[in-house]
Amino acid sequence: MSELKVFGFDTETYWDDEVSVVTMGSYAYARHPLTRCYIMSGATNLGHTYAGSPDEFDFSAVTGPDWVWLSHNVGFDMQAYARLHEENPEAFPWPQGHWYDTADLASYCGLPRSLKGAIFEAFGIVHDKTLRDKDTKGKQWHEFEPQLKTDFTKYALDDAVHMLRLWMEYSPRWPEEERKISELSCLWAAAGLVTNKAYIADRTTYLNGIVTRAANDIPWVADGKKPLSKKELAIACRASGIPCPKSVAIDDEECEEWLDTYGDKYPWVMAARDWRRANAIQKKLQAITVRTTNRFHYEIKYWGAGITGRWSGAGGVNVQNLSGKELYGVNMRKTVIAGPGKKLCAADLEQIEPRCGCWFADEREALIELAAGVSPYIVYARQAMGLAHNETWAKSDPRYKVAKEAVLGCGYSMGHHKFVITIEGKVPQGRLTEDEVVAILDSPLEWEGTEEKYFDYIDSIKRPQWLSFYQKQDTAGQHRLLKGWEIVMTFRNGRPKLVTLWKSLGQAAKEAAARGEDLELGLPSGRSLIYKKCRFRRKPKTEESPEGGHDIVADITRNGIPQTTKIHSGILIENMCQAMARDSFRDCLLRVHDAGYKVLFHVHDELIVELDEDGAEEAKLDIERIMGIHPTWAPTLPVAAEATLADSYDQAK
Repeated sequence: MSELKVFGFDTETYWDDEVSVVTMGSYAYARHPLTRCYIMSGATNLGHTYAGSPDEFDFSAVTGPDWVWLSHNVGFDMQAYARLHEENPEAFPWPQGHWYDTADLASYCGLPRSLKGAIFEAFGIVHDKTLRDKDTKGKQWHEFEPQLKTDFTKYALDDAVHMLRLWMEYSPRWPEEERKISELSCLWAAAGLVTNKAYIADRTTYLNGIVTRAANDIPWVADGKKPLSKKELAIACRASGIPCPKSVAIDDEECEEWLDTYGDKYPWVMAARDWRRANAIQKKLQAITVRTTNRFHYEIKYWGAGITGRWSGAGGVNVQNLSGKELYGVNMRKTVIAGPGKKLCAADLEQIEPRCGCWFADEREALIELAAGVSPYIVYARQAMGLAHNETWAKSDPRYKVAKEAVLGCGYSMGHHKFVITIEGKVPQGRLTEDEVVAILDSPLEWEGTEEKYFDYIDSIKRPQWLSFYQKQDTAGQHRLLKGWEIVMTFRNGRPKLVTLWKSLGQAAKEAAARGEDLELGLPSGRSLIYKKCRFRRKPKTEESPEGGHDIVADITRNGIPQTTKIHSGILIENMCQAMARDSFRDCLLRVHDAGYKVLFHVHDELIVELDEDGAEEAKLDIERIMGIHPTWAPTLPVAAEATLADSYDQAK
């Protein structure tokens, strides 16, 4: 890429606690009266640099079709520049070439997402952001002291110079299709969604009532304390003789479990639960409202979910996780609707991860059946559950449910203990009704002498603590453990090639840890999953594991942040399947876009397109066809897609 003219571009703007990207989103924030860009910086690969007022820079010199622009977080800098362009399009012409995000580049290359973290890991450069984070808060440029202006100008220029260097040294590792989908992800988010403003306003008012009533039922609120005051919560817990959660953060799973455990027993806990959850939904609705002009301008992170390369949500409203369930009177998917004269088309890559699992394990007979249009769950039932090859089961058949849960749960080397609690809903999945749970776990055992076989299995793998756990259960609990084990072992017996693959992955991890090296797993798309600095870590001795032992851990970057994670065969095959599914879906997104369709957003393996109402049915069929094309880099991977048309997102099943 060195032959291209490259322009690293960065903007600096006013901010405070209320007027910020965090509270308002990039689109609304960039257009606030206080936030016009007061200083910008630029650096080119031709050796030119600039830091100063955007009004004094000649943008026409860098906006031709032969120029590539860079920003570290294009979603923000694009909106800051868009405001300037809207004010004076002649002085601020829109770039004609590509505009790439070096934060996305860094994430793809396994570096931290932040510019500070990326350049430190890549080049060992310490980039102090104290000036931005503390010294400029709540100040306009004319309020800066002379020395602060000098220091901040240098800081701004360093941003542009560093991102340019990052691009020049790392961009050859970023494939063209990844650059394109990164760029499109930003443009789709900026274009936004049509929202049901009347529904949002009505539900916001409704939630106000719930939040107010819940707050009134929390004893310490009357004394002016916050509804989830950690101190008051601890006092109330001690008075009631119950444990206190370590955290009350909105995404803390332990706190959620605590609320569910004690909410029905103590009215004040129920009130705290209602306040917390209704308030969280209300904030999402408020965030949509703040970020909406004629459309809701959302934010999303390319390569945000870690090593698999999947996208993640950002900006207060995660479009990747708009719940279709009605919670406290709100179905978040009802907030997204088709515009006038339009239809929404939701198209999903069907069961893509189980298909990838069969591909990795080289299950050739299964791949042939999948290519013929047979469901992965029926394919498995024919392999392992005695279903004849000329027969099938309806989706409502309990046996189909068993096959589906076995494939989805056991495909990643899930053990029987976790399988049982997953089916029971203690590990949230949201797939099964109570009747379906009973039909799966309380159905009769199929093997003769299952209990004896189970005891022999426990003895063979030397897990005496499992026997102790089994013996502590009541009759119903023991039956569910045996049934779960029976389902898991049936799966493993029916997929011997997959089990062999698990073992080889586990062995590769052990060997990498023994050498203290990286573990690299190649994918058919041409990229690799890299687990850095594999090593052994001692496990503490517990009642369940009295001998302790060790885990294998490695370093990866997740959500843009380096972290240490435990790896084993199940995690490795899961990451491989999710990564391959992601790469397949990336190709679908690009093909659908190149065919001229307007992608609005996407969720895991589903994309949502805006279509003209006239001709929508024909377009839906065409999108299904486009998504059903196998990847060029995995011609034997059978893919299939199903699409629906709807007037609102909640109707898109």
